[in-house]
Amino acid sequence: MKKGFNRLRGVAAASAMGLGLLGAGSARASNVSIPVANLTRGSAVWKVIGNNSSLFSGTSAAISTPSGFSYAPTTTTSSSSAFAIADVSAEGFAEAFDNALHLAVDGTLFVNPDATVDLTSDTITSDTQALAGLDTSIQYYFHPTRPIVRAMYSFTNTGGSGKTINALIAGTLASDGNTTIQATSTGETKGLLNIPDTDDSNDLWRITNDQKGIGINSSTDPAITMSRFGSGAATVPDSVLLPGSGTFGSGDLNNFGERYNFTVPANSTARILVFVELNKTISDAENCAVDFASLDAAFTAGMLDGLSVAQIDEVINYGALGTVTAPATTCGKNAAITPTDPGTGTGSTEDEKTGALNLAGLGALLGLLTLVRVRRSKNS
Repeated sequence: MKKGFNRLRGVAAASAMGLGLLGAGSARASNVSIPVANLTRGSAVWKVIGNNSSLFSGTSAAISTPSGFSYAPTTTTSSSSAFAIADVSAEGFAEAFDNALHLAVDGTLFVNPDATVDLTSDTITSDTQALAGLDTSIQYYFHPTRPIVRAMYSFTNTGGSGKTINALIAGTLASDGNTTIQATSTGETKGLLNIPDTDDSNDLWRITNDQKGIGINSSTDPAITMSRFGSGAATVPDSVLLPGSGTFGSGDLNNFGERYNFTVPANSTARILVFVELNKTISDAENCAVDFASLDAAFTAGMLDGLSVAQIDEVINYGALGTVTAPATTCGKNAAITPTDPGTGTGSTEDEKTGALNLAGLGALLGLLTLVRVRRSKNS
């Protein structure tokens, strides 16, 4: 009886979602020219979003890693620039990125195929580019109050057979040669410090800044949290470029690269979610990182706003929604801070605040969990 009642509640909530109560359908969409110079959300100013972000900017020599990843910089600007976020200022810090959150599929960088993208409230969605036989796109969601970007990389296979690819998500941080991993999800706790195990491929997330000493906060660069995967993930990446590591040839210490190897079945879509947050201190970053450990935690913290049931169900680097008990968020720093100077980027400036894409309460949550469980059981 309880199962039947829960399913009825799920159907009712699903009907509410179909009527647009999730908010995604009511947001005003528009095509805007790229690059988008400045997009202000809460305390963050996201700068120069478009095709003019150079991968591994500032790296002049070839990179090679023990994992078999290699990259050779080119002197032709157009062939090394791609769709990404050039920089962000937040939490009182002037910069955090030196071009980040690129995508390359089987070695080919994603470049938005035309001069516009879709801007819907807090979300920028690229157009589709064919890479390795897959329809590929990038979506950046900018949280309305916390300095967070949720990057979603989508891969659709319209063919009649599965396609196996290597998807590289990569970029460069503004912490330069002092980039150091300050904390990880698997780090040992010793006294008051979370001592990171930088060789642990099981890290759900890592926190970096520009201080060589572990546990030392920076006055010039934020503590940056970057997620890799979540609890129960079917696909776990290989850190081909580990921030702060000197083991990958002559590549700069502020480069990062996560390579996901997976197969997209025929007539299916696979998606990868990556969360990046800026914080003033390492402690703040650790307290807030719990929100990225699972889809349930992300949902509870409002980090999945604007995504449909189908999109969430297609995420491969997190376990299914509804399978992990979400802890209460320990992130307590949600107050807006006056944005820092956005600089002098060129391109269209979109600074409209049309509201967050908020999920519709507990009823929708119950329906979403039920629907995802049903979809997963049918697909298994």
